[in-house]
Amino acid sequence: MEDQYPIATNDEIEVSLESANGAEVDKETGILKWKLKIEPNQSEKLNFQYSVKLPKKKKVILE
Repeated sequence: MEDQYPIATNDEIEVSLESANGAEVDKETGILKWKLKIEPNQSEKLNFQYSVKLPKKKKVILE
């Protein structure tokens, strides 16, 4: 399973991964990878958390 958290491209913006829930993390790309074995009709919830810090007057557009 893969997911991604945002990577700041501006030095004024700081993105920190707070929790990866056991994922392998590539800090350059923001890619998180979990290795799972899921049986048929089984489900698994995976969570991760990140924080974003920026100057008060800075506008951010998330795409």
